[in-house]
Amino acid sequence: MTLTPEHLLSSEIADVTLEGEVQVVEQLGHETQIHIQIPAIRQNLVYRQEDVVLVKEGTTMGIGLPPERCHLFREDGSACRRLHQEPGVEPAKYKKQ
Repeated sequence: MTLTPEHLLSSEIADVTLEGEVQVVEQLGHETQIHIQIPAIRQNLVYRQEDVVLVKEGTTMGIGLPPERCHLFREDGSACRRLHQEPGVEPAKYKKQ
């Protein structure tokens, strides 16, 4: 599964959430990028938030996943068929497998 940082949400407004430990906080002026280690999926995610977010490394933080923005892949790296179409995006042509 992949998801771009700008599509992650605050856990307070999301139906699907994951929790992890904050590894790195990058204050970039116009945005904050928070690198979170997520044990449930054995991956690190980057949560990007506009403006300044005050969070300390080592703390636990929840993030929200919008299912319609998730991109799923098979073990061989080929993309799975999308169940939700994003507005303004033409649907991809898929081969049956």
